Amino acid sequence: ALFSGVRLALREVADQARWSGVVAIGIASCCSDPAWARACLQAFDLDGSRRLADVVSACEIHAGNKQEHVQAIVAASGCNIREV
Repeated sequence: ALFSGVRLALREVADQARWSGVVAIGIASCCSDPAWARACLQAFDLDGSRRLADVVSACEIHAGNKQEHVQAIVAASGCNIREV
């Protein structure tokens, strides 16, 4: 289960207009079974109608190291590494 504070923060970023275009939700995970990790993102319920995966803008789940994952998110999003 997601901690209630995490659920609230994710819903705030996804739903409130003040965060639109300012904050995006990204996932960086080193995992030996990416399909299982993606299934987990689909399993976490945010509000009865959306799953965690529904509000994620960038997702890097695969073998490797966290720095590579974050660099890939930075490249895909066009943001500055200091903003991640």
